Amino acid sequence: MTRSIPKAPGALPLFGHGPALLRDPLGFLESLPDHDVVRLLVGRKPALLVREPELTRQVLVSDRTFDKTEWYDKGREVMGDGLLICPHSAHRRTRRLVQPLFHPSRLPGYATVMTSETAAAAGAWHDGQEFDIPREMTLLITRALVRAMFSDAPSPGMLRQTTEDILTLAKLSGPLSVLPPAVARLPLVGNRRFRQAGIRLREVTGGILSDRCDDVAGPEDLLSALLAARPSTGTESEDQSFTHREIIDQLTAFYLGGTDTTATTLAWALLLLAQHREVEDRVHDEVDGVLAGAGAGVEHLPRLPLTAQVIKEALRLYPPAWLVPRTATADTRLGSHHVPAGMTIVYSPYIIHRRRDLYEQPDRFDPDRWDHERRPQPPRHAFLPFGGGARKCIAEGFAMTHATIALATITARWRLTPVPGCRIRPPMAIALSPNGLRMRVTTRSPR
Repeated sequence: MTRSIPKAPGALPLFGHGPALLRDPLGFLESLPDHDVVRLLVGRKPALLVREPELTRQVLVSDRTFDKTEWYDKGREVMGDGLLICPHSAHRRTRRLVQPLFHPSRLPGYATVMTSETAAAAGAWHDGQEFDIPREMTLLITRALVRAMFSDAPSPGMLRQTTEDILTLAKLSGPLSVLPPAVARLPLVGNRRFRQAGIRLREVTGGILSDRCDDVAGPEDLLSALLAARPSTGTESEDQSFTHREIIDQLTAFYLGGTDTTATTLAWALLLLAQHREVEDRVHDEVDGVLAGAGAGVEHLPRLPLTAQVIKEALRLYPPAWLVPRTATADTRLGSHHVPAGMTIVYSPYIIHRRRDLYEQPDRFDPDRWDHERRPQPPRHAFLPFGGGARKCIAEGFAMTHATIALATITARWRLTPVPGCRIRPPMAIALSPNGLRMRVTTRSPR
């Protein structure tokens, strides 16, 4: 019975552990009892938080039993049944249609856009300028993603509004998901802002799609690939091409899944380098030897192993998807525990990535732990920034390439230093972001 599972302390009437999560999400996770499964209350709704790697793996591989259901209803207001949050019943068909968009053969074309847009953004900075780093990285990543999706350079107005809407949706989706449903439905300012940002994002996407449908010879980008999407195998009716609405669902999912997560990873990587100057010096040596001050391209990636390891270590310490809910669709067992149908199951890559039985000195920033030629690598189930099982992120290669190109291009030209007095407070949001991080950029030249 789930009642035998230890309960996290500090639940409040009506709101459960929601206020603690909102106040200090990482501190709350770190304070939980050291058991394989812990009971939580999100509002009045019970949930089971899985802390043990093998049980987490069970949740990931049993995606029919542990499905994406009502906890994703807020996201469905924006993304519909986009691949990121669609239920199991729609996932197989959707993934087969989306898979060709992220074939390795398409990555060099996307990387060209990543390189040009990152170089343009970083090239516009000036010595001594200060930035809200999560916001600036979101702007930088959004610009490149929009170009990869729609080819044409976004207008300044569209880019600014799209970035603001993505930031709004990312900021509010977490808090709204832990509020009681009755509160989340009230005409409050946050609810209205969330709804309006989602409507604008879908309207912009729908307008671009309508224009493209009239352009038979459109450019080669993610949108053209979606319009042409056909399954690689199978003839079942479930495998027919996407409808107009479904394409909007996929594109808005790409917006949100491809922007906020990569931007937060890049922001954490820049902070970690600033806090560990000896590693930053080594990264500078690497990018100087390979790039000589120019922007990084996909052809440079094999010679930038340390830069990629910094990104990977940032993903380990601060995984964007740090708390991930599922719902049991049938009575089942999770290890020795009975789980009734309808029970919410939550797993946390943040917890798994900091287990001492999986990582040596897990709280230490150590990019060299990912040097597979010199160090033994952790088990596959010990590193989960992109999920796992059949629902592992389809754009893992895209995201890693984008983040590595961006970090190499920025560090080739700039040294970033936290502004004294800035206070970093990761919020209760879908992606784990270093909110409050302000940094000053200083020009540097290749050594």
